[in-house]
Amino acid sequence: CSCVEDTDLTSLSTRSMASKTPVGFIGLGNMGSPMAKNLLRNGYPVIATDVFPESCKGLLDLGAQVVDSPAEVAEKADRIITMLPSSPNVIDVYTGPNGILKKVKKGTLLIDSSTIDPSVSKEMAVAAEKMGAVFMDAPVSGGVGAASMAKLTFMVGGVEEEYNAAQELLTCMGANVVYCGQVGSGQAAKICNNMLLAIGMIGTAETMNLGIRLGLDPKLLAKILNMSSGRCWSSDTYNPVPGVMEGVPSANNYQGGFGATLMAKDLGLAQNTATNTKTPIPLGSLAHQIYRVMCSRGYANKDFSSVFHRLKCYYTYTHTHTNYTPQYPLSQYAQERLRPCPLAQFCGPINILYVDTCPLIALAESYFQMICLSLDWGNAKTDLRSVSRDKNTFCYSQLRGEGGRE
Repeated sequence: CSCVEDTDLTSLSTRSMASKTPVGFIGLGNMGSPMAKNLLRNGYPVIATDVFPESCKGLLDLGAQVVDSPAEVAEKADRIITMLPSSPNVIDVYTGPNGILKKVKKGTLLIDSSTIDPSVSKEMAVAAEKMGAVFMDAPVSGGVGAASMAKLTFMVGGVEEEYNAAQELLTCMGANVVYCGQVGSGQAAKICNNMLLAIGMIGTAETMNLGIRLGLDPKLLAKILNMSSGRCWSSDTYNPVPGVMEGVPSANNYQGGFGATLMAKDLGLAQNTATNTKTPIPLGSLAHQIYRVMCSRGYANKDFSSVFHRLKCYYTYTHTHTNYTPQYPLSQYAQERLRPCPLAQFCGPINILYVDTCPLIALAESYFQMICLSLDWGNAKTDLRSVSRDKNTFCYSQLRGEGGRE
């Protein structure tokens, strides 16, 4: 019996050492750094780089090899993980002058854990395939805390035959690894998740703020919510109210965590994909606008749960716009997408309740998308003013607020 056990341990050790060839890691920010450290803790040699050299120090102290560019990482490793802030960063790291694809070896497995536009993931997969490499998207959910404790959830898109190879590495950094389908499907799942996360956080912040103003103790209110039907991740795990929970950004002046800028970026991805797929997302659009406003009002580098602080300080004012009434075909208007601008551009003289730069504009965008869907998007040439009032159509007069201006 002991001989069998010794044999099993030996073979396990041999397989483990054989599989633990160097892993490249590019992007050592709030998420990437703890992820790379977990690879080191699991015995994988790490070859790392970051656009900010000071970000590499912690990994260097733990024994990682640090190089100057993504191309150098590609020269030294045939399994590479990237964790970057945005689509342009991913494009540059993969296809730029010092990018991965300049030096990538045939057969290299490329795993991108950034949250980016699904179309960019598909572009990178095509570019990698031309070089003989395999690209998979594997965005994450769970935040900095989960990254530190190796409890992330990975949503993986790519060639199914390569999934097991990716899973070997991802399980060192996460508790859940889910195969979602072809390249881009991981990003699709992540975008949907983060849109719901933002909506849930704003709802939790509004609820807590209302309860506090009604005289409820915030800890008591949180306790009630978390044993009731209103319970959600934002209320029971990541509460946005200072003093309710320890170990979350709200307990540390909203430092660390998942920045409002990144949330605004992810909601922008959701908005773009919703527009491209003609999918109305009224609450997602409004959440996007609220986080954009926050970023312009000093919250850009704070955790996204700081929306509670922003709501506490919210102020509104009424403004009147007149004498500007251009005509727009509905489909053109919805496809071009409303930006922070007066509704009066098409409504004529009207009072608008502003909240800084008009988050309600984003809600109007999705209503117009829904109008176009009900009219048949391809033939929606109807002018805004002539949208008829019937059970299938949202009305211009309703948006204008007849019978009670809002």
